[in-house]
Amino acid sequence: MNPKILLRRSLKTRVMLFTLALFVASIWAIAFYVSSSLQTDMERLLGEQQFAATSMVASTINSDVQDRLDALAAVADSIAADIPRGAVAIQAALENRPVFQRLFNGGTFVTGTDGTAIASLPVSLGRVGLNYADRDHVSSAVQEGKSTVSKPVIGKVLNKPVVSMGAPIRDPQGKIIGALVGVIDLGKPNFLDRIANETTFKKTGVVSLISPKYRMTVTSSNKELALAPLPPPGINPYLDRNIAGFEGYAIVVNVLGQEQLASIKHIPAAQWYLYSGLSTDVAFAPVQAMQKNLLLAAILLTLLAGVLIWWMLNRQLSPLFVTVKRLARMSESVEPLQPLPVTRRDEVGELIGAFNRLLKTLMQREGALRDSELRARSVMEASPVPMALNDAQGNISLVNPAFVQVLGYTLEDIPTMDDWWPRAYPDPSYRRWSADDWQQGLELATRTGKPFVPTERTIRCKDGTDRIFLVSAATP
Repeated sequence: MNPKILLRRSLKTRVMLFTLALFVASIWAIAFYVSSSLQTDMERLLGEQQFAATSMVASTINSDVQDRLDALAAVADSIAADIPRGAVAIQAALENRPVFQRLFNGGTFVTGTDGTAIASLPVSLGRVGLNYADRDHVSSAVQEGKSTVSKPVIGKVLNKPVVSMGAPIRDPQGKIIGALVGVIDLGKPNFLDRIANETTFKKTGVVSLISPKYRMTVTSSNKELALAPLPPPGINPYLDRNIAGFEGYAIVVNVLGQEQLASIKHIPAAQWYLYSGLSTDVAFAPVQAMQKNLLLAAILLTLLAGVLIWWMLNRQLSPLFVTVKRLARMSESVEPLQPLPVTRRDEVGELIGAFNRLLKTLMQREGALRDSELRARSVMEASPVPMALNDAQGNISLVNPAFVQVLGYTLEDIPTMDDWWPRAYPDPSYRRWSADDWQQGLELATRTGKPFVPTERTIRCKDGTDRIFLVSAATP
């Protein structure tokens, strides 16, 4: 038999494959669920931790910015009386406040209402006389009377990235008479460096201060991003969402096209937000390692399950397979019919036991049938009436002595009905009529269960004589 057909028809193979498929589906479903749940839980845990750390640093930066804005406002109020006294008095007033100066590593300076610097520290920078009316923090101070944080730019004097803070100076009547500016040199150590130096962020991909108002990076742990403009609206939906005010953590694609687990926290004092991004490859490395282990475990369990299921089925069904082989040999008359051994009292044993009972019944019926055939054969042999016995295929298996004596034909002469008809009815038309009438009589007897109606026939004997007989038949 074709091995593929045998494999397809094998009960053991089908049960094994179905059981294995069910087991494998369960294993892989569990592995997928655990892997997915693990990544979701890891994302939530890391995101919450990252956002908490980002919020803490953002809060500290916000406090530092607010402290500097408050200091600018306080000093601006204290030096307002020195403005009418001239540049020397204003310069002296700045020099008398060393604590204030330490808040701004890029120095401080005072401008008039036209934005021109009239006093500056350190003096060596030479800011006095330069006009800063084009700087947004100066124009906001002298024109709108607001304390603001500037756009990150390259300083006119320092030629380095700077962020400045400006506060208006008012006279006792509240009229704006100038502006006090503090400069943060981003090229030197400053309070914003904590985003790169903070222990919590040392292993992150990137930490950046973003100015939504000017859509640019203020400073970043990746120095290449400092003062870099951000993509225009509509290019990066995650960026647009952050600029619109989103706070929290999420899986995003940053401006460099990298997928990261990122936390965003706004810094209201400066109108900035702090972005902390960790590459998902790094963030979920433990999960990916565990997913690989789960995959390996699932493969090993699949192989182990296949071997165990095959061994178990082979062991449990082996009596059935032995029985099938013995039945095949019995059906081929290689072995005599006999009861099969019952080795186990389980479903297979019950099946074999039921077969043995059926076999016993069949053997009893076969014995009774043989006895009946012997009796019928004896009756036919002793009968003075010519008789012949044929099967449904038209094979003649017996003619009694009276048949040979009267008609002269032996079984060798007429082994089949096809041999009988032309010998007994040599005339074709009579033979055809006789055969049709005979067949109709048999069908009627079979259909109604009534005896075959005897009819007269002229039959040609072996010696060539024609004799008239009353013929009949009996169906099983």
